[in-house]
Amino acid sequence: MEIYSGKGTLFMGLDAFVPCNCFIEGKTTEPPVPREWIMKDDEGYFCLNPEYSNDDSLKDKIHLWSEHCCKHSGMKIRQSICNWAGVRAFQQAIRQIDPTLFPILSTQLPNANGGCIHIEDIKKALSELDLFENYVNSIRSVYLINTDNQQVMYEYIDAYRGRIITSQRYSLAFNKDGLNIFELETERVRFKGKRIEQQVYFYPQWIYRSLYALNNKVSSIKKVRWINRDTGEAFETPWGLSIDGETYPTGFSVEERAVSPSEYQYITQPLRNIFIVAIEMNNAVFWC
Repeated sequence: MEIYSGKGTLFMGLDAFVPCNCFIEGKTTEPPVPREWIMKDDEGYFCLNPEYSNDDSLKDKIHLWSEHCCKHSGMKIRQSICNWAGVRAFQQAIRQIDPTLFPILSTQLPNANGGCIHIEDIKKALSELDLFENYVNSIRSVYLINTDNQQVMYEYIDAYRGRIITSQRYSLAFNKDGLNIFELETERVRFKGKRIEQQVYFYPQWIYRSLYALNNKVSSIKKVRWINRDTGEAFETPWGLSIDGETYPTGFSVEERAVSPSEYQYITQPLRNIFIVAIEMNNAVFWC
């Protein structure tokens, strides 16, 4: 079963780094080869210049040296940005506002690891972050709400078509019309609702322990019953929607709400941090 993480959850995602200037400023330990044999490649890493040698053993020595030769691990200042769901939510907000207002952020945030923003564009990107925070409260977004505490669990992300869970047979997704459970093969909708009750039934402990002894990947859930609170319609799946893998809300609602700048600080602040470092170093930002 695949779970699409919420944008604040740190699963696989986007990181960035700025190469330090310690080598250029003579602040590193002595390298294992003459200094002129070392270059910075197109991906921001210090490596052996092929004009001098292609010896694999020297490449390995330079790599090991670069990890600890200065106060910056790997000769890089690193910054975790956010997971890919968070990147997609931010890109979606930019498109909703007006991508022409953000020529750098709308085109140079990556769709996969790799690439960079050059120094001449980074000051512009910083200004665009300020502009984004001024404009973002003009848009609205669709959210899946945990009705036990009225907290947002997920924001609708068009790039994922609102999908939250995909199992072998069914997929759980939501959009402005409600939460849907549909068959993967046919895309036939088996359950739909805007206000939903979730009833989770667990195996008795003695049964679960026996099942776990046979297969340590087995779930403690026997079944989950989804109920449309407006129509009474119900549907059952062998899995449910949890907050942390253990806590299962008793209900959900799908709501459209105004967006606030604070909702995007999970990405705007890390981007701001790494852009400021890049300006101080006069180097590009590399995505990794």
